[in-house]
Amino acid sequence: MRQGFACAVRRPHHPLVCCAFGASRCSPSASPSERAPRTPAATLERAPAALASTALPGGRGPEHKPAAERPEQTFPEGREWGGPPHHQKPSPQHTGRVSAPRSAGIRATMSEYTVGVEQEFLLVDPQTRRPVARAEEVHAAARAEKPYDVQFELTPFQIEVATGICATPAELDQQVRRARKVLVDAADAVGCRLVAVGLPPIGEAGPPPGTDDPRYHRIEYSHRRLVIGQGACGMHVHVGVEDRAAAMRASNALRPWLPTLLALSANSPFANGEDTGYASWRAMVWSRWPVSGPPPDFDSPEHYDRVVEALVRSGALIDRAMVYWDVRPAVDWPTVEVRVSDIPMLASEAVMLAELIRAIVVVGAPEGRVEDPVLRAAYWRAARDGADGLSANPITGRLSPGFEQADALVKHCAPALRDRDQLSTVEQHLEWLRHNGCGAARQRRTEDAESLVDMLIAKTREDL
Repeated sequence: MRQGFACAVRRPHHPLVCCAFGASRCSPSASPSERAPRTPAATLERAPAALASTALPGGRGPEHKPAAERPEQTFPEGREWGGPPHHQKPSPQHTGRVSAPRSAGIRATMSEYTVGVEQEFLLVDPQTRRPVARAEEVHAAARAEKPYDVQFELTPFQIEVATGICATPAELDQQVRRARKVLVDAADAVGCRLVAVGLPPIGEAGPPPGTDDPRYHRIEYSHRRLVIGQGACGMHVHVGVEDRAAAMRASNALRPWLPTLLALSANSPFANGEDTGYASWRAMVWSRWPVSGPPPDFDSPEHYDRVVEALVRSGALIDRAMVYWDVRPAVDWPTVEVRVSDIPMLASEAVMLAELIRAIVVVGAPEGRVEDPVLRAAYWRAARDGADGLSANPITGRLSPGFEQADALVKHCAPALRDRDQLSTVEQHLEWLRHNGCGAARQRRTEDAESLVDMLIAKTREDL
């Protein structure tokens, strides 16, 4: 898990800089001892007829056939993130800076917020389909590819790659896909396969100590059996903001939508060859850490610092870099990191989630106070059901179909997405997910564990 990340800050107030989370990790030669583990995601169950909801989600939606029972559809042909269909010439709105927002509620245009994405992957043996400890070889084969930052993870069965700084949807789309391809090719070259999945479907990502690193050994000593059976793979989205105060506002704005983002990304229903009954078992595994899940509502950067310092003194954290909340500000630079998602099965899903996260930061928080116990209950429901079951409103606790929450999120973000010419693309992809189901539903359509891993290998490289 990385603490440093070549992500961007909000423009035009700051130059593009490399930010570091916790330790000094901006240098490509920084050791793995300056990195740390991960955070929660989302999950699934077949739901009965939806209950009406209020505030965030809206009303009752039409009933639909369970995603696990529907044939898979393909994403609209010729369409990629950040641009028009391939057969059309780019229009001015796809090639330059976007215009001023058309809604008075938007504090700044989407073009002023840069973004970067970290993707974590599992390495498996193509014959046994089980995790294989080949991270060092894959890292050596991939690290020559620039500008992509390839890093080790918590275990030698995992590998991570980060995009560079992305200012436009087209750039984000290109870099997310290319970063995946760099690791796909590197894994193939050393005889293993790259898999985009939240947890190993078969076997475990090795016993401790995992990655041989002094800092990880300290975590193993202090947190003991929590370290066992990790191998959790997520996606982290970094959004540039103006300063640390803006990062805290962004964190508070993201809190009500974290369960929805979790549900949309749910991609880890299996563990040790068995269906856990959850859409994102990764979320439940990661929730064991003492400082994980949704962050508190913070009044200011000073409030955040006081809480983190108290947690370090308590021993729950070995250092500030071990803050595993699903949203956290950078230590040294004005950026905010969102860590809620399972690693999506498809690159196009990763881009959609990144665009939604950036839009939430632009638009700000919805009305209504979010109480921590209700938010954690909504997290649990999202982890169990994913987007295909029922979701709990994080303000009222009322249940509604998961995709109603997703529709409400898109409606909330619509002014910012429209300003960036991404609204129709996000809506199309959400409709694709509504028909095909989240990653967990798609995994459950496979016949056995071996065909499941084979499908995941194929989908990881499908739309690159």
